[in-house]
Amino acid sequence: MNTCIDHGKRGDRDGYTRSRCEGKTVPAHRMAYCKHHGVTLESIKGLVVRHDCDNTRCVNPEHLLLSTHADNMKDLSVRRRHALLVLTEEQVHEIRRV
Repeated sequence: MNTCIDHGKRGDRDGYTRSRCEGKTVPAHRMAYCKHHGVTLESIKGLVVRHDCDNTRCVNPEHLLLSTHADNMKDLSVRRRHALLVLTEEQVHEIRRV
């Protein structure tokens, strides 16, 4: 696999950034995918562009895959990229009271 290409802009807390494309503000990785594959944002509506490299700052089109939300969630689980939340016993009791 080729090296990641960092978008070079200040991203959100997860590293994503947005860019202008087709008169809309869109995630930079979606724009990179569309430009590389010669497709429009409209043509991929309802699908996600996920990072095969797991680097949210990456805009290397070779690292970007078009897939469904379900595929993205499965990938997240398989690669163990989801956050693990650990609660104290006190927090559990407080949550149950509400």
